[in-house]
Amino acid sequence: MVKARQQNKFGVLKPLLIIIIISLVGFTAWFVLNAKSETEDIYSETAIVQTKTAATSKSKSSENIGSEKLMMQNI
Repeated sequence: MVKARQQNKFGVLKPLLIIIIISLVGFTAWFVLNAKSETEDIYSETAIVQTKTAATSKSKSSENIGSEKLMMQNI
């Protein structure tokens, strides 16, 4: 009789534990995928900024070289 009661308690507890474990695994998977997506977005934004910066610095260095040539010709 005592064993029957104990088995009943565990019978209710098992599905509850399974639901909790599945929920935790699902939440963890969602969290990791969401963090990965945000990281990829940050990296792509950084790449765009670096490309723009490189293009801007290239054009500025070209202008500087041109002005240096003009100064040399004036001397």
